[in-house]
Amino acid sequence: MLYGLTTKGGPWAWGSKEEAAFHRLELLSTTDVLVHVDPSLPLGVACDASAVGIGATLFHHYSDGSEQPIANISKSLMASQRNYSHIQKEALAITIYALKKLFQYLYESEFVLVTDHQRLVALFGLNKTLPAFAANRLSQWAMFLRRFNYTIEYRKTPDQFSRYGTFVGLSPQNKSLIPPNV
Repeated sequence: MLYGLTTKGGPWAWGSKEEAAFHRLELLSTTDVLVHVDPSLPLGVACDASAVGIGATLFHHYSDGSEQPIANISKSLMASQRNYSHIQKEALAITIYALKKLFQYLYESEFVLVTDHQRLVALFGLNKTLPAFAANRLSQWAMFLRRFNYTIEYRKTPDQFSRYGTFVGLSPQNKSLIPPNV
């Protein structure tokens, strides 16, 4: 809703829908949604892609099984990137976007890489050789991943990251990171 107001040459009109979206966003920024980085806790990165955007969440995994986000990042895909296959969009979310943006947290740290695309587990899993049929782009991204000390994990999730937020951060006690009145 608000993102459409930033397009160059597009109409700029502030109405009741924009005002409501702004107040929901303002509420999210005033609640305790994100946690601070604690070097003693395990890290994870969850990535997802849609037809128009990619995103990732850096999170801590706690001993009680819960996960809380540290940072959320997302971006719209360029027109050329929208033509990528879905597996390439998911890989782009992991390698080029998430790991480069979160490099200072992840380099020389052990972390879990969470994806909802099962083929990426086979392609980017440790001790796996990249199949000869993999596209050149995927081969380059797999080589970039070898710099990091990670394990990759598949989690079946609704494809909601690029539309609604994160698919991590849920705990048995707290089913949603977003406050109920949003």
